[in-house]
Amino acid sequence: MATEPRQEVINHQVARIEAELASRRAALADDPPTWLDQLLPMDHPNYTEVVNRVLLWRAVADFDNDTHALGPGPTAQTSKSLRAYYLQAQAALSDTTTAGREDREPVAALTKEHYTVSDQLEDDPIDFAFYDAVFDQPEHDPAVPSVDRPDRDRQGPTL
Repeated sequence: MATEPRQEVINHQVARIEAELASRRAALADDPPTWLDQLLPMDHPNYTEVVNRVLLWRAVADFDNDTHALGPGPTAQTSKSLRAYYLQAQAALSDTTTAGREDREPVAALTKEHYTVSDQLEDDPIDFAFYDAVFDQPEHDPAVPSVDRPDRDRQGPTL
């Protein structure tokens, strides 16, 4: 089934992104830029999540200002996908709660349910063999109703 290879690719991409983010967080710890002071303290439970979201925004927006974590917000011409990274980073910066990974449990359950349903789907939902069998039959076969000739295989009066 094609969903397993797709899932393997997604898992590999997520692992690469997480490794890249870990590498960038380590580089920030070695040589902290001034914008790092705008984030939560390092001992905060959500520190890693906030840094990840800010790093993702800075990477996709190609934002490299050393004094501001996020910089100016997206404009009306900014794509929705790019705007989403900014909004997530901004929300992470403004969230001072101590909510941890347990808040992700409903999302994880929904994601797991999605993958379960996806795994049950067929790769080719159209049964072309059935259509071939229907259309490859000779027209005179009484098992297949004729739609081309109104005088055959119809019940009731013909107009």
